[in-house]
Amino acid sequence: MNAQSRGARTRTTRGKRRTRLLVLAAVALLLGTGWLLYQRQRSETDAQAAEAEPETAEAAEGMVTVSVESPAVAEPILIRTLRAPSGGTVTAVADEGAFIRRGEPLVQFDIRAAERDVSLARIALQESEINLDRAADARARAQKALQESEALLASGAVSREQAESARDQLASAEYALRSAGLSVERTQVALDAAIADRDAAIMRAPFDGTVLSTAVTAGDFAGQNSTLMTFGDLSRLRFRAEIDEYDIGRVAVGMPVSIRSDSLEGNPLQARLESISPEAEIINNISVFRITATADNADGRLKPGMSADLVVLIARDSGIVIPARAISSVRTRNYVDVVGADGEVETRRVETGANDGATVVILEGLAEGELVRMPDRAGALPSVPLTSAAPTAPTGSSIIPLPATGGGGGGGGGR
Repeated sequence: MNAQSRGARTRTTRGKRRTRLLVLAAVALLLGTGWLLYQRQRSETDAQAAEAEPETAEAAEGMVTVSVESPAVAEPILIRTLRAPSGGTVTAVADEGAFIRRGEPLVQFDIRAAERDVSLARIALQESEINLDRAADARARAQKALQESEALLASGAVSREQAESARDQLASAEYALRSAGLSVERTQVALDAAIADRDAAIMRAPFDGTVLSTAVTAGDFAGQNSTLMTFGDLSRLRFRAEIDEYDIGRVAVGMPVSIRSDSLEGNPLQARLESISPEAEIINNISVFRITATADNADGRLKPGMSADLVVLIARDSGIVIPARAISSVRTRNYVDVVGADGEVETRRVETGANDGATVVILEGLAEGELVRMPDRAGALPSVPLTSAAPTAPTGSSIIPLPATGGGGGGGGGR
């Protein structure tokens, strides 16, 4: 009997425990369900609030710059490769990096042989000049003899044959004089050539510039037409870059260009777009065009071969700046939705300036501090009743992108 009582009490205790667990589980389930319903209702409320309060942006003063940027390499505006005019031994060479004024020596060859040739040519010229003087004297004597012979012939003192002989001697003297004159000219040309060869042995700078590289040193023998050095003008540098076909239509010769490089320490060189290649070049299946710009480099901050960024300025405007996606366009006209202090929205036509795809400058139609309504992420403006100014007599056709409102209504304006 006692054992049965104990078993009954044990079963009763277990039943009460299960009941309590079930009650607790039911309470937890109810609480969880209530929390989920609360969160769902809160999310819906937040979403409705978000829909009721569309995204806006405040118009503010700023600047928008539109540009095309491409890597470029610097090269001298003027560059010359000096070659030996004839074979010879080099006696002096300007140092690499030296700045040489126009007309100063760059490379000098052994000129002893050239000096000797000049001396010989000068002697030959002097001899030909002496021969010319002799020929002139001979002609003068022949001319005088002919005059005397003709006078004697008139008096019958000499025969006609003697007079003709005097005339032939004058003709021979004239030929000899002309030949002596040509000899002087020939020896003068030879002297000029010898002097030119001697002067060519000293190669001088064709313009103010810098020795970029040398290929010979003093004592070397340089053959005819062999490379001696590279000489360039670094006061101005030319920059060559490439832009693709998508940007080529936006650039034009004469546009402002900014040359940027780490070595310039935030002080870019300013230039103008100098040239655009007339034909595209296919590189890696992409059509690219070559452009060039020339910039002053008097202080030598950039060196030939250094890399830089060539930035072509397409547009730059200052004024009221708003996000570009706040603009809606119809044909060539632009509009924004302006949110007033009372929450009413007015569609307003504006004049836009530079647009970099993210922000745009408003040149006319919007004031600093005004709020513009942004479209939703799908690109459509939310539907909100509009408040517009009282209609005026139409002066021309106009299309304004109005959000859809509930009713259909009338509105004047002929088409």
